[in-house]
Amino acid sequence: ILLKADHVLDTLKQRDPNNPKVFLIEGHLKEVREDVLSAISLYGQVLEKNTDDRDALVARGHAFSMVGMIEKAVSDLK
Repeated sequence: ILLKADHVLDTLKQRDPNNPKVFLIEGHLKEVREDVLSAISLYGQVLEKNTDDRDALVARGHAFSMVGMIEKAVSDLK
């Protein structure tokens, strides 16, 4: 399943490399692979383009909580 998801992600990146939702999807895949710090970075890239992106805030807040960054998690989840 993850290989298929990687293929779809590659296709999306080629079609629209600056689409924030593509970064969000890639972040979710990083989380699944337990590369949480990379996921946090990707969610941050989404938030650079739109500071109010609720999906990215929730995802990054969750990721922060996974690595014990509770204050940052709470800030994102407010």
